[in-house]
Amino acid sequence: MNNLLSKMLGCALVSTLLPLQFAYAQIEKDLPKNHTVSLTFHDVRDDVLKEGDRDIYAIQTKNLAQFFDWLSQSDWKPIRLKDIEEARKQGKELPHNSILLTFDDGALSSYSRVFPLLKQYQIPVVFALPTSWLNGNTQAGYEAYGQGNLVNWKQVREMQASGLAEFASHSDDLHHGVLANPQGNEQPAATSYAYLKSQKRYETDVEYQQRILQDLKKSYAVLKKEVGVEPKAIIWPYGAVNEQLEKLSQEAGFIFLSV
Repeated sequence: MNNLLSKMLGCALVSTLLPLQFAYAQIEKDLPKNHTVSLTFHDVRDDVLKEGDRDIYAIQTKNLAQFFDWLSQSDWKPIRLKDIEEARKQGKELPHNSILLTFDDGALSSYSRVFPLLKQYQIPVVFALPTSWLNGNTQAGYEAYGQGNLVNWKQVREMQASGLAEFASHSDDLHHGVLANPQGNEQPAATSYAYLKSQKRYETDVEYQQRILQDLKKSYAVLKKEVGVEPKAIIWPYGAVNEQLEKLSQEAGFIFLSV
């Protein structure tokens, strides 16, 4: 897929923002025209730095606030998915030093901690939602974040109405591993052909493609129904993607994909 999200950084900010800021200073010199940096976050908490808790997928609330404050005073320009779409379809140039911020998984902190900061600093972001998690159709979300720690659709719609939040798919129910071989190893559900233990065989090409396409179409439909707009992008769980997934995501209706 010929998308403009070709310069990617997946970062979990835990302790300090200074290394990240220095890194951005270097990227700023090297970033080609009409390219953007993408920075991915997950959970936002107040207890990340307590002894014994080194959650690499969470950032301290005060550190995120400091980052937003720094970003608002820097030369970096936060952009929206629609800016990238216009650059592709209408030939508009992206701002120099553009940056796309994403928050994966639909953690409740997206609403309770991130959203207030978005309003304070007027920074747009993309939230990638695994739709089955929000609908309570799987235990995976509860296992990842705990009972009651995911956003609900009412909160999603409130964020959407602000104009500061866009919502992408994080799949419907591919945010987990599948049995990938007879030895019992698990691999990301999106990229791996499942090993069917009871039948002692792997999924066929057709079975794999049907499983993935059905999931993507369901996620697309749920987001369109609940958020009220057609989702533009899918952000793959674990950053796991292959050429087949690119084609299937287009078939499901997504314009962009990102890791």
